[in-house]
Amino acid sequence: MKMKKRISYAFVLLLAILLCACAVSPDPLCKKDGQVYCRLSERFTGEWYSYYKRGISCMEGECYEAAVSELAEATKRRYEEKKFANTYGMHFIRYFPHRETGIAHYYLGDYDAAESELELSIAQEPSSKAYFYLNNVRKRKMQQEGLIPGKPDLKIAYPQGEPDERRTRDDPVVISGTAEDEQYVSEILLAGRPVFMDVSQKHKAFTKELSLDHGSHPVDIIARNLLGGETRRTIIIHVDRAGPMIFTERTGKYKTEGSVSDESGIRSLVLKTDGGQEAIPVREDGRFALFLKPGTIRAALFATDRLGNETRAELTTDMATKNRSSLLFAQNSPTGVTDAGSVLISDSDTPDIMLKGWPDQTTVFKKNVDLEGEVKGRNKIEELSIQINNRNWNLQIPKSQASNIRHQTSGIKHQASFNRLLNLNEGENRVIIRIKNASGRTGMKEILIIREIPIAFRPEHRYSLKMCPFDTTSWKKEMSQGFFRRMVSKIPIFWNPSRFMEQERLARFQHFLAERLGDRNRFQIREQDELKMIFQDLQIRQGSFETTKQPCHALILGDTCETRKGTEIFARFVDPDTGEILTVEDVYEESQDRSALVSMADRLSEKVHRKFPLAYGPVINITGKKLGADIEAGKIMEGWPMVVYREENPQYNPVTGKPLGSETKIITDASMGSDHLLIIKDTNRIKTGDKVIAR
Repeated sequence: MKMKKRISYAFVLLLAILLCACAVSPDPLCKKDGQVYCRLSERFTGEWYSYYKRGISCMEGECYEAAVSELAEATKRRYEEKKFANTYGMHFIRYFPHRETGIAHYYLGDYDAAESELELSIAQEPSSKAYFYLNNVRKRKMQQEGLIPGKPDLKIAYPQGEPDERRTRDDPVVISGTAEDEQYVSEILLAGRPVFMDVSQKHKAFTKELSLDHGSHPVDIIARNLLGGETRRTIIIHVDRAGPMIFTERTGKYKTEGSVSDESGIRSLVLKTDGGQEAIPVREDGRFALFLKPGTIRAALFATDRLGNETRAELTTDMATKNRSSLLFAQNSPTGVTDAGSVLISDSDTPDIMLKGWPDQTTVFKKNVDLEGEVKGRNKIEELSIQINNRNWNLQIPKSQASNIRHQTSGIKHQASFNRLLNLNEGENRVIIRIKNASGRTGMKEILIIREIPIAFRPEHRYSLKMCPFDTTSWKKEMSQGFFRRMVSKIPIFWNPSRFMEQERLARFQHFLAERLGDRNRFQIREQDELKMIFQDLQIRQGSFETTKQPCHALILGDTCETRKGTEIFARFVDPDTGEILTVEDVYEESQDRSALVSMADRLSEKVHRKFPLAYGPVINITGKKLGADIEAGKIMEGWPMVVYREENPQYNPVTGKPLGSETKIITDASMGSDHLLIIKDTNRIKTGDKVIAR
C-alpha cells in the first residue's frame, strides 16, 4: 500500500514537471551565418526578463519577427520601460521592449507600428537610440509618400536688425531663432557647431552663445530636415563694444566745435554742466558746435551710440584759458597736472596719450573692463589703435575731423576721447595704445592689466568627477567603506545584452569625454589609475588630464553595448558615499569611426552640463538653518553641494567709477534642500546680500 502511494506521488510530481516544462515557451528557431540566436546562455525562467533577453538575442541575429513575438511576451509581464530594471537580487537590466519592438518593425518595413512603439518608448523612458530610430522611421514614411525635399523656414530673432546684418554689444553674443518644417527639422548648425537636439521636430527654437571679439564676424546658420533639404543663411554680426570717438576744438571764447563718430551710429550727444544739461545737435557728417555759458567751471560731453556704448569727454574751461590753448580735451585732472606732476598740455609735436584711472600695472577681478582715455597734439590725428594680447583694433577716425581748423604755431590743436571695452584673459594682459599724427610723429602707451579669478569661481571649488574605466568593476575600490558596510553583497550587477565596445575605441571615447567635461571649467576632472594605465598602454596620451587631486564628489561609471547596427553608451554618475545614482545619460551612434566617438563625447558632455548647470545668486532671506537664494527653482537638484561666499573690497576705476570686480571670501558650505532652500549648519556668519554658487 505504501509502495503504491509512493508511485502515485512520483507520478504526480513527474506530471507537474512535464506540465511546467510545456508552459515554458521553446526557443524560436533563428540561425544566421552559422550562429544560433533567440537562445539564452542561462536557464529560461518564463519571467519577463527571460523573454526580453531572448528577444534581444533575436534582434542581434536580425530575426525580427521572432523578436517582436518575444518582446510582446515580455511587455505582457512588465509593460513599463526602465533604464535599469531589477530582475532578481541585485541584478539589473536595461529594459526597452517597446523601443526594440519599434526597431524590429522598422526593419520589417511596418513604419506605422514602428513609430507607435518608438513614441511609446520615449514617453516611458527616453533614450538616444529611440530618438535615432524615430528619425529614421519618419524619414522612411515621407519617402514612401514620395515627398520632395523642402527647405526649413529659418528665422533669426536675436540680435535684432537687418536680415543679413546685426549689431550687438553683448558678451557673449547670444544668437536665437526658430527653424520650422513639416518634414521635421533634424539638424541646426550655428558657426559650424551643432545645436543640441534629441530628436527631429517640426518646430525647433534654438539659442546659442558665441564668444566674439569686437569687429565684424560672418556667422553661418544651417537648418536641415530629415529628407536632406536645407536652408543656409549667413549673417554678419557686428560686435561693437566701443563708445563713440569725440573730437573737440576751441574756436572762440565760449564756442567749442568738434565731431563725433561711431560705426553703429550716434544716438545722442549731451552736454552736462554745473548748470544743467542739454542735447547737442549733430550734423550728418558728425560735426557739432556748442556754447558754454560764461562762468562755467566744468562741462562734460556724453556721446552714446545706438547700442548703448558711451564715451565721456570732460571740458575744463579754466584750464584751457590758463594754458592759452584753443583746444578743450577730456582729462582726469581738473588742474591739468598728472599724478607725477607733469603738465598735460605740451608744445611738443609728439602726440600724447592719457588713460583715465589706469596706472602702468593693475589687478582686476572682472572679465571685461572699460578703457577710457584721450590722445592730443598740435597736428591732426590720423591713426589710433588699441592692441591687447596680440589682438589689434583700429579706432575710427573720420576724415572730416578738424577739417577746418586754422594753423597755429603753438598749443594743442587736436584731441580725441575714446572708450573701449576690453575682454581680458586670465593672467597678464598687455594693452598698447598707438597714435600717429599728420606730421608722422607717433606716440605709444603700454599698461599691464592682471586678471585674477575670484576664489569662489576658481576650479577647485567646482564639482569633482572621477572617471573609471567603462565596462569594468574597478569603480568598487572608489566606494567609501561606509557604503560597503551597508551594501555588502548588494553591489548591482548589470546584464549586457551584447558585446562591449572594443577597448581601444572605448578608451578613445573616454579620452574625448574627459576633455569635453573639463574644457568649460564647470567640473574638476579626475581619472582612476586603471584608466590612466589604459591610456598609456594604448598610447592614446601620456600623463593625466586631471584638473584636481581633491576627493571626488561623484564617480563616472559606464556600460557599453555594441551590436551589428551601432553603439550605445550609458554613463552613470554615482555618489561614492551613498551609492546613489545622480543621473544616467546615454548616447547612440551607428557609425564606428573616430568622428562618431567625438560626436558621442560632445553630446554626452552637453547632456551632463545641462543636467548640472553652474548656477549662482544672492542670498535673499535667512530662516533658521535655511537660506533663500535668488536661483531659478529646479535648476539645482536636491542634495547638490553649494558654496556661500561674500564679495570683499569691490574695486572701481578711481577716475571713471566703473567697476573692476572684487575678490571673494568663502564663508561656508551648504546643500540644496527639497524645498529649493539651502540647508546650512550655522547661519550666524551669513547675511542678506551674500551669494551662493553651485559646486
